[in-house]
Amino acid sequence: MVRLSLVVLSEREDFAARICRHLNASPHAHVSAVVTRRDRLEETVRERRPDLVFADLVPAPDAVLAAVAALPAPRPPLFVSGPQEDASLILRALELGAKHFFDREPAVADLHQALARVASAASQGESARPLTPIIAVMGAKGGVGTSFVACQLAVSLQARGMRTAIVDLNLPLGDVALYLDLQPEYTLAHVARDADKLDSALLQRMLARHPSGVHVLASPARLDEALMVKPDHIERALHLLREDFDCVVVDVAREWRETSIRALDLASQVLLVTLPDVATLSQARKHIELLRKLGRQEEALFLVTNRSTPAGQLGDRDYVTFLGRAPDVRIPNDFGTTLVSVNEGRTLAEVAPRGPLQVAYDALAQQLTASCGRAAEGVATPPALAAPAPRSLRVVRSTPSASAAGPSPEWSGRPRPFQVLTVASNKGGVGKTTIATNLAVFLRALREDLPILVLEFDDQTMPDRMFAIDRRPAAFDVASALRAGSFAEAARLGQYGVHYVPSSPDMSQLKREIEDPHYLQSVLLRTGWTGLVIIDTKSDLEILTQNAIAASDLSLCVVHDLASLHQAQKLFELLDSWNVPRERARVLLSLVDRRIKYAAGEDVLGFLIGRIREQGYPLFDTFLSRSHTIEALYTNPEGRAHSILHGAKNSLVHRQMRHLANDVLETLDALRASPPALRPQVEPAAPDVRSEAPRRWTEYASGARDWARGRLRGA
Repeated sequence: MVRLSLVVLSEREDFAARICRHLNASPHAHVSAVVTRRDRLEETVRERRPDLVFADLVPAPDAVLAAVAALPAPRPPLFVSGPQEDASLILRALELGAKHFFDREPAVADLHQALARVASAASQGESARPLTPIIAVMGAKGGVGTSFVACQLAVSLQARGMRTAIVDLNLPLGDVALYLDLQPEYTLAHVARDADKLDSALLQRMLARHPSGVHVLASPARLDEALMVKPDHIERALHLLREDFDCVVVDVAREWRETSIRALDLASQVLLVTLPDVATLSQARKHIELLRKLGRQEEALFLVTNRSTPAGQLGDRDYVTFLGRAPDVRIPNDFGTTLVSVNEGRTLAEVAPRGPLQVAYDALAQQLTASCGRAAEGVATPPALAAPAPRSLRVVRSTPSASAAGPSPEWSGRPRPFQVLTVASNKGGVGKTTIATNLAVFLRALREDLPILVLEFDDQTMPDRMFAIDRRPAAFDVASALRAGSFAEAARLGQYGVHYVPSSPDMSQLKREIEDPHYLQSVLLRTGWTGLVIIDTKSDLEILTQNAIAASDLSLCVVHDLASLHQAQKLFELLDSWNVPRERARVLLSLVDRRIKYAAGEDVLGFLIGRIREQGYPLFDTFLSRSHTIEALYTNPEGRAHSILHGAKNSLVHRQMRHLANDVLETLDALRASPPALRPQVEPAAPDVRSEAPRRWTEYASGARDWARGRLRGA
């Protein structure tokens, strides 16, 4: 269906607002600009290139028609409203190409019928022109690098001569602005607020411009603002962006929300981003099935494998067996370059312009432009730039909290036979699920008399793959148990003596069913568990994650890089809004690669320590290193997830996990003996945030060197 773009000319502001609402309500039209001065009509038509001009002849019909007559040929078709009793006026309008002459106040039904006729003619090739491609980038699961892929792809498309805009539809936790080092004044929330008067000119003012030339429509920073954004707002914004840009990239949330579905419906191409592991491909298969049900053609679906390595265990044949198709693009794994790009807010074209990552994104941009039927301009050699001075890493800024709920007095007012540990981060890819499942195994080994129950609030299947003994379908999963109000019937005894509740693909639906952030507390009380409950949460701060945090005695806030630290602030702000002491949460640094160095010689660990201490967040002495050995535990032919305790006994991460388990037990024991008072004063940051490293971090560095020497000697 063709959707016509219109320019409205009216000197009456109240009429212009009404007619724009009526036009935008039609499925066949959208207003791209409103002109209130006749002398601006020619310039606006030249810039907007509309399919139709709507001209209001009141109060100066002769002057308005003269302005229309001055438009250079070929003039766009014309709709006119004005006094119908003047036959000569109607004749002059028809001579100028008017398709319809409406009364001073057009009837909505007449307006829509006329638009439908013009759109029908356009669909037969009379006035239609190629639509700007919309490229939707969607992750198969959290942490696959979707936002990074979307940002770098947009920059590569812009460099190929295509004016590119990127829309961040990760509501409300988008990172596009952060990755591009932008602080946008406007977001999608402003699009929602000004929907009635939104036109191309207003939308242009809402876009943040990156030095590369890419324009960004950012995600709202707060949950209450994100809830304002509806599918119609997304459709309106995308139609307007199509008028002004050669390509629109949309970073789509992996959850199948209505806003995401609307963007996918409008997309010319869908990029599904995966990782080369079994867990991600399992989620990718579900997404592909849903995309096919939406009518997405195979040729309009691109399968992108991120962080691909030559020695990866999954080849094209495995993809074909699992998904029915091989990946269209493999983006190489260059963790060091990616981390510098994210933490410094620089694009790959700035960090490593000739590196393998930039080459891969340029090739992807070329492939997409060819697939969309767009021939990009020849890529001119960019002018030589002075080598950029080393940029200082950015300080994370806080954003207002959107929640104001408080903890349940019934929950905190009496002793419980169990404690709750939540592993949280509203940023994907930080290793939450790996930490939650392996921590359960280590804690069970350290205290064999401590019953442990694992709950998976994400749509991950790792707990089932690690703990399941009986592979038959369960009568209850975590979603149905939450609906039933108790986990007692759903809990299963699994490997390593750990109990778990089978995971569910239906967790997203619960977000629309649960409104109380303390509902989980009542469910746990009815369950009657004795021991410890470990909850792995989704990469968000929506209602299920809020329930887990509200019920937890201790929350592990997992941080991997600057982007995840930025999101960690929102978790601590949530605790503040509930009047809960910050000691009930602690930052845990995960997937740390100390080989990454910055211009001043500082490594990523020292940088993150400094930022965390500046913010005054409680921090575990332990951190978890990045390890390919550990990643290999979860990708294997039998599809099981092996524990670090049993599968990586000689690794540094094994030692770190043991220390973390001891720290968690000591912290939980201390909290049980002396719960922190509400709203304590936050201790000021240490005067010298880098002066002293925790003892264990020094031990790990020494241990890593000894381990490496032993491996080189063949020990």
